[in-house]
Amino acid sequence: MAHATRKEESEEFLLLHGAVDAHRLRRMSGALKAAEAVAPTRPHARAPEPATGNLLTGAPIAIFDRVRDAVRDWRDKNPDD
Repeated sequence: MAHATRKEESEEFLLLHGAVDAHRLRRMSGALKAAEAVAPTRPHARAPEPATGNLLTGAPIAIFDRVRDAVRDWRDKNPDD
């Protein structure tokens, strides 16, 4: 797990729970889940850094990553096929 992810989970999310009401936390959680659903699952060295580049390339790269992950998972579960 990346350092930034550990920091989010161990520090920043805990601070949010203490500072934000439950309704807003649910809304933020939904937004985070939606963003994760369309985000790439691994870093891509040649992906653009600016926000515009991420918006244009993030979804197609995320689809590619998820297909790749599904094929890998299928191979792991079906080594003889």
